[in-house]
Amino acid sequence: MILSAKSIREVIASHPGMIKPTPDRSFIEGGLLNLHLHKIQKQKKVEHLCFTPGIFAPNPQPIVVIGKEIRSIPEGVDCKTFCDDDKEWYWCEPGVPYLLQTVETVCLPPGIEAKVCTRTSMFRGGGSMDREWVPYGFNGQLTVQFAIPEKGLPHKIEKDAPVIALKFFWVDNGHILDPEVFDATVNSRDNLDGYRGLWKKGKMTTKGKEERGT
Repeated sequence: MILSAKSIREVIASHPGMIKPTPDRSFIEGGLLNLHLHKIQKQKKVEHLCFTPGIFAPNPQPIVVIGKEIRSIPEGVDCKTFCDDDKEWYWCEPGVPYLLQTVETVCLPPGIEAKVCTRTSMFRGGGSMDREWVPYGFNGQLTVQFAIPEKGLPHKIEKDAPVIALKFFWVDNGHILDPEVFDATVNSRDNLDGYRGLWKKGKMTTKGKEERGT
C-alpha cells in the first residue's frame, strides 16, 4: 500500500533520522517526498587493466567489476558549479553518464520501502534516471544515474533543486519498528533482513575493489 502525504508526515515525525535534514511540509506533494540535488559526478577517464584474449592489457576506458562478493566502480570526479543570477548551477552534456547525489540522507525503518521517482520536469526535458528502490536498512544519501541522449539538449540544473521524489510503501507482512527502538545510526549489517550492500553513508563509487555486505 502506498503511503499518503499524511502518513508520510506521521512516520517521519515519529522516526527521527529517517530523513535528514527533516523535510519541510512543502517537500511532500501528494504521496511523494521531494529530494534535492547535493552534487553531480561524472566518471574519470583513467587507465585500467582490462582482460583481452588471454592477457591483461592497458585499456584507456574504465571498467566496472561486479563479482559475487567484490564490487569495483571507477572513481568519479565532482562536477564544478557555475554562478548565474547569484545561484549555483551544474551543466550536463548529452551522451555523458552522470551520478546525482541527494542532499537528504535516508534511513528507512523495517516495515517501509521507497520507490525512486524522476521529477516530471527532468524526463520532459529528455533526461533519464536509473534507480528503482530504497530498501529498509539502507542508510545514506541517495545516488541516481542521470543521462541525456546523444541528440538531447544540455541541462542546466540548480544546486539544491528537487530532482527526484520518493514514493513510500508498507512492506507486506512487515512491522514498522517502534519509534522507541528505531535508531538511524545503527549499521544495517546488524539487521539480517535489511540492506547489506556497500552503498551506504553517501558513497557514490568505490576506492578500488571492495567487498559487498554479507
